[in-house]
Amino acid sequence: MKTASPFRIAIIALIFSIVWCAFELLMGYNTTRHDIGQIARLVPDIVFWGSLFLAVRNEKRKTGKLSFIDGWKAGIITSLVYSIGFTLIIIFYQQFINPEFYETFKAFTLSQLEAHKATQAQIDSSLKEIEASYNGSAMSYCFLFVFSFVWGIILSAIAALVFRTKKDVVTGTV
Repeated sequence: MKTASPFRIAIIALIFSIVWCAFELLMGYNTTRHDIGQIARLVPDIVFWGSLFLAVRNEKRKTGKLSFIDGWKAGIITSLVYSIGFTLIIIFYQQFINPEFYETFKAFTLSQLEAHKATQAQIDSSLKEIEASYNGSAMSYCFLFVFSFVWGIILSAIAALVFRTKKDVVTGTV
């Protein structure tokens, strides 16, 4: 049975993310319906996280055995390809497709904070976080890449632990 490579799995997850971003835009989730968009924006993350487990599992299916290191490598490759690709997708999306995202999201968040009677310190903190994450600067895109990649490395390690071949304690064989 032929299994998909970590690179191919990352590309499939990226294609899904592109389609999902287009769907969100068409539905207004990143323009006028940020209340739904807050949740909908998590879907590509969940698909990415699932793809890491799929990539590690596929590595085990190739030979029937899997060391932690081999599983982790497969997850890291998937994570690196996806994180680079997703960051590029978001740069393109924010710069050319939905350049109003930052301003509309900031206004939505401010209205939510005011409706919940947040203190000025809470408002300032939230707006500072939004500024760092979504303002469209090179630094915000670097944060996106690093955050995605680091989470990918962590989840890849977990997946590698889950799918690794355990040694037989009595015989010492795999």
